[in-house]
Amino acid sequence: MQSVRCAAVAGVLLGSTGLTVGLTGCTDLAGKPPLPSGVPDQQAVHTAAGARQAYAGAVATFGYVTVNGSPSLGAAGSAVVDGGLLSDELMVNTAGGSPLDYLQTDPSTGLNAEYDVDSRNLPEGGASDHSYSTLQTMRARAAYALGLLAAYDSTEPALRGHLDALTGYAELYLADLFCSGVPLSTLDYTGDFTYEAGSPTDSVYWDAVRQFQRAIPLLADSVRWLNLARVGLGRAWLNLGQYDSAAKAVALVPTSYAYQLPVDWSVGWAPNSWLTGQLNGNGGLSFPGSGFGAMMADREGGVGQPYISSNDPRTAVVPQGRNKFGVPLYFPAKYSANQEVAPLTIASGIEARLIEAEAALNGFSVGSDWLTILNTLRTTGGSTAVPADTIADTLGVTDCANFCGTAYSDDPAQGQPVGGFPVPQGYHLVDSVIIHPVSPEIFQYCASNSAYLPCQGPDSTTTVYVYVKPAQTLYFAGTGGVSGLAPLNDPGTTNAQVNLLFQERAFWLYLDGHRLGDLRRLIRRYGRPLLTVAAMGPYAVPVPQYPSYGPDVEFPVPNTERQINPHFTGCLSRGS
Repeated sequence: MQSVRCAAVAGVLLGSTGLTVGLTGCTDLAGKPPLPSGVPDQQAVHTAAGARQAYAGAVATFGYVTVNGSPSLGAAGSAVVDGGLLSDELMVNTAGGSPLDYLQTDPSTGLNAEYDVDSRNLPEGGASDHSYSTLQTMRARAAYALGLLAAYDSTEPALRGHLDALTGYAELYLADLFCSGVPLSTLDYTGDFTYEAGSPTDSVYWDAVRQFQRAIPLLADSVRWLNLARVGLGRAWLNLGQYDSAAKAVALVPTSYAYQLPVDWSVGWAPNSWLTGQLNGNGGLSFPGSGFGAMMADREGGVGQPYISSNDPRTAVVPQGRNKFGVPLYFPAKYSANQEVAPLTIASGIEARLIEAEAALNGFSVGSDWLTILNTLRTTGGSTAVPADTIADTLGVTDCANFCGTAYSDDPAQGQPVGGFPVPQGYHLVDSVIIHPVSPEIFQYCASNSAYLPCQGPDSTTTVYVYVKPAQTLYFAGTGGVSGLAPLNDPGTTNAQVNLLFQERAFWLYLDGHRLGDLRRLIRRYGRPLLTVAAMGPYAVPVPQYPSYGPDVEFPVPNTERQINPHFTGCLSRGS
């Protein structure tokens, strides 16, 4: 091992939002030269007040930080969007067009749309950091604060337990997102930094187990943080294939529980930010702000989940118009740009029940069978009949009522012609009529459709489209709190049961930071071949550099780790 003084990092750890460097800032300060400009003397913060300040900084880094003066998603938010793009939850929002449209790029950004991530072409040696340094910096800040709290302020053990739990989550994200070989280097409150060699993926999960086990005894007086640690421990055991331990870890977590961070998604979702980047007028790519554009994916590569087309209320969508090539843009209602600040769920009682369901499916007794657990989340079993409903596109038709209401969709797959009429999810095109200047025939048509009374055609020909939502049975919400979910039937075979369980996880935990870890777990624990888990074949965006989906289901550890860590030699393995 190599121990070095790391005063620059220790100084950075103090601020609550002043993240300007990660672990890459560590240098050998043997001889103890003067501290760099702007870095406070460590001894000045070796106090109870300094310990509390370091605690606040570590917690803030987990949720929300400032990078070089600009707001940025913190460790958890970065992991969520990185994992979403590499999995089947998100895709870049520039789909459509031809390879020629992607040859010319904005010279200030180059091909800055994360196509390598979306297409899963991620060889080692690249310069992209993704969420790696933010996650590692959060670990370092937490370790620094833990040492200060233990030494100078032990009056509230729960603060240390909270940091142990958040460190465990940072390690879960590192294990879920990155290749086998993540180094778990350490920093103590005196500023001594110890580089470590890369750890196999299971070893990272085991270290997360230790973090959560250390946290739980300290959190007796904080039920909210205690359940955070319990769910994290269950999640770590699940990834290790220890299903009995996973179920026991979450048994006391109520289904109504949720640990949420109020995240300002305008950093990532609002106009002029990386999730709504625009195509410029000449066919090149222009991405405002500091990042790329992304949107919800649907059946990506033929094996992804139908997040949009299923009309599942757990993945409700908000349309954002169309890109330059006419492809509809959808964003998740839970993180809509219309909300900006919306909660990111880190752990929940719903996840606890899903952990128990997987344990039950693998033969461990948890009090109920796996399907009963899933159905209890979905519905109480009661239902009500909802009659068929009709709406019509009356835009451009004088004096015709517009029964659309709130816009939910603008998708040709749901029968919507180009023109912008917002069709709610679940409605399908069943009829159309061309309206000319008023004629007896048109008046008769309008008279037979209440949506068109009175109906006066415009001067030019207009087509009116009629949409119908079929009659349905609306099931009452179960313990998961979402209405409209019918009870599931047992598909019979073991493979089909696993598929159903992981589909339920995909929808209940959509874009909460679980999906990529789940896909890798299907490969690692259930022996699923890559082609059944991740998109294969031609890449959906015709980028010449990436004509096909690649084989990578995880990020490589960035090259900066190799440059600063003498014990890191690269990924130990790839592909699971």
